[in-house]
Amino acid sequence: MNITESAVQKQYDNLAKIYDWRWRQYLTDTLSFLVNWANVSSAAVVLDVGCGTGELARLLLEKNLHQAIVGI
Repeated sequence: MNITESAVQKQYDNLAKIYDWRWRQYLTDTLSFLVNWANVSSAAVVLDVGCGTGELARLLLEKNLHQAIVGI
């Protein structure tokens, strides 16, 4: 890893500590709308591409604890 990559890694590591807190309201509002709009069947397998910290999965599991979810 070169010095630039190391600096970028360090910055991302620092931001990771507050990422969920910083974006919580926006993500919750946006993804709550999506969950309600999509009306995902409890029998469906959900593929979350670009799942980030897993907020969509968290919201889906609040509605159905046994929802099958694959996140990448």
